[in-house]
Amino acid sequence: MVKIVDLTLPMVDGGPSYPKDPQLRLKDFRKLPEDGCNVTEITMGTHQGTHLDAPFHFLQDGKSLDQIPLERFYGPAVLVDLAPGGELPPKTPITPDM
Repeated sequence: MVKIVDLTLPMVDGGPSYPKDPQLRLKDFRKLPEDGCNVTEITMGTHQGTHLDAPFHFLQDGKSLDQIPLERFYGPAVLVDLAPGGELPPKTPITPDM
């Protein structure tokens, strides 16, 4: 069975954003126990954090993400270690325990 590894970075209040784009803001809107549930208000630009860029971003007639099959967004991956003295052999596969 194939294991899919989520490589998404956590979204944190004030996290990095593209210059002149809105800053990521996370704010408690409702909170347990006083409100009976937890709800977070999120303010962000569309290019915040880990994301995919659709052709529509730059092409008037380009496809938007909902028009691209999900199968195009996953597959085998390779971890590239760019640190000085990196110890990973070439083409080391990414695994859940890394």
